[in-house]
Amino acid sequence: MNLKKKWKKKKKRRFFKKKRRFRRRLRPLKKGDVIHYTNISFICQFISKQGKILLRRVNRLTLQQQGLLDRAIKQARILCLVSFREKNTLIEKKKKIEKKKKNDVKKQNKKKNLGNPQKKTRKIWRRKNPIKTIE
Repeated sequence: MNLKKKWKKKKKRRFFKKKRRFRRRLRPLKKGDVIHYTNISFICQFISKQGKILLRRVNRLTLQQQGLLDRAIKQARILCLVSFREKNTLIEKKKKIEKKKKNDVKKQNKKKNLGNPQKKTRKIWRRKNPIKTIE
């Protein structure tokens, strides 16, 4: 009997797992924050790059807060305070500017020959009028 009790105790100990600590995320809403369509900087945090309203899971908001946020974003869009595809257009403009800068740098490097050194090629001189052979 004693052996069985000891074996059971050991078995229970084997499968005991330590609890892992995890860091809780801070809530996006603080005490001073107000969900209102005029508070544009706050509203823009909850809009994706494509201009969509982020999900409640992602925002970590309650149902009431998400509802207020949806209405505020829609009102701001209608009043043209926030564009419907805001961040997407800004990203495209930034990409175009970056491409122009890269092209300008490449042109400057070519002029200065700082880029890949080009192989020097000999020019082959040919007669303008080749000699005609008589047949």
